[in-house]
Amino acid sequence: AMLPQLNANGNTTANDRKYQTRNSPVPPAKDGYNSNAAQVSLTQPIWRYANIVGWQQAEAVAAQAEHQLAGAEQELFARLVTAWFDLLAARDAVAFTAQQAEALRRQWEIVRRGEELGAHSFPQVVDAKAKLDQALSDAVTAETDSQLKRAALEQLVGPLREQELPYMRGNAALTDPNAGHVEKWLATVELAN
Repeated sequence: AMLPQLNANGNTTANDRKYQTRNSPVPPAKDGYNSNAAQVSLTQPIWRYANIVGWQQAEAVAAQAEHQLAGAEQELFARLVTAWFDLLAARDAVAFTAQQAEALRRQWEIVRRGEELGAHSFPQVVDAKAKLDQALSDAVTAETDSQLKRAALEQLVGPLREQELPYMRGNAALTDPNAGHVEKWLATVELAN
């Protein structure tokens, strides 16, 4: 509504006429001609307050949409990071419960063998077996949780190919945040972020 409007029109008309008079010695006549017309008009609104207000409102709506898009992107990033770290935590839980189940399996075997030799009682064997069963149940739960976390991440990024999830390097040196001055840390963040 703020830009100029250009309109162009054109037409052509073909005219054929025949003249014939009754009871007249004048012979019939015939003629034909074309009439053409063309029109171009340019309209530029100089002051239409409603259009100006509409334009300003449209700019405000566009700015609001950009902010909403940025907010949705940030929310997506947060969901992605949360899903990734949940998957890493579930992976660690699977490893922990597997190690715990293996340790309790060995303990149960020791207690069972000790009962055969008379060093342990039957209730100790039952207790060790119950702990082993609980650890095996925890391992299955952790594996299921890991698969659910993987599915949650796949909803955000699509199918994941089979890959080994990364671990922190064993020789990683973490610096003490209290070792330097705050200004030095802020300068490092601004330069290396």
